[in-house]
Amino acid sequence: MSSYKQRKKRNRKKNKDSNESHYLLELLSWIPELLILPFRLFVWLIRSIGRLFD
Repeated sequence: MSSYKQRKKRNRKKNKDSNESHYLLELLSWIPELLILPFRLFVWLIRSIGRLFD
């Protein structure tokens, strides 16, 4: 196999590994946001109801 093909194969494997780690980090960064979202929606609901009666 030519050296070009070997390098290309190695780079493809490296990129695939970094892609998987990127998705994992993306998921980990969204977990806190998803946990806070219901509380945030509840606060918005209470505030909007408060504005109706103000």
